[in-house]
Amino acid sequence: MDLFNTIICSFFDLVCLPFADLHPLWGLTTLSVLTGIIMLLVFRVTSDQAAIRNVKKRIKAHFLEIRLFKDDLGLMLEAQKNVLKHNLTYMRHSLKPMLFLLVPVVLIMIHLSLWFDSSPLKKGETAIVKLKFREEAPFNADVSLRVPEGVLLETPPVRIQAEREICWRIKALEKGTYQLEVMLNPGKVTKALVVSDQLARLSAKRVSKNIFQRALYPGEKSLPKNTGIEFIEIKYPSISYHVFGWNIHWLVIFFVVSIAAGFLLKRLFNVEI
Repeated sequence: MDLFNTIICSFFDLVCLPFADLHPLWGLTTLSVLTGIIMLLVFRVTSDQAAIRNVKKRIKAHFLEIRLFKDDLGLMLEAQKNVLKHNLTYMRHSLKPMLFLLVPVVLIMIHLSLWFDSSPLKKGETAIVKLKFREEAPFNADVSLRVPEGVLLETPPVRIQAEREICWRIKALEKGTYQLEVMLNPGKVTKALVVSDQLARLSAKRVSKNIFQRALYPGEKSLPKNTGIEFIEIKYPSISYHVFGWNIHWLVIFFVVSIAAGFLLKRLFNVEI
């Protein structure tokens, strides 16, 4: 899983790096349009285009029938029944491509979140570093955080035994990519920290070898299982996307733009949706 995550992260690095100096909205919008095109192409390859085209024609014909025979209750009810029947047929034809779309779209969302959900720390900003132990592991209170030059450790560890958590506050002093070291007894684990004014790939969490968690947080290699740690998290600031005076979550922008792009470009790519 770690190798797969590394390969996919490297691909998205190549795609997203050209937008590093721009406002994140530009990169998010462009990549959402590209996602819409990918969705169109997958839909065309995995669906029965002729059958979808035929059933849509039948639905339109029965809607016209409803308008023409609105004074004949029997014919109108029959036409409405046929509209419902053909709508169910249309949904059946759409189900297969939707299932094929599910995996790539979720994968794209997960990896775009590494770029467009949060921003790196800027010089002078602070963040909380949280360590959480797994339920079955002993709560190891003998843990410390070691930071490199360019990062200041502002507080001693705050231990919350009921939540099995240990927290620190750090401050970014200089730009750079750093490795924070969590010192355990015995051994240590690291957590990447990015301090930058540019858009960058961020791994907010480094997680244990739970396959579901590793799929959701692919930015770093999984934690060694013998540490007993569930995750190490850095609370990066969220990116604000202001569109027409509204503060909108990046996922809403992603879905609206990608779906709109798909519908607007379907004729260009000769896809029946």
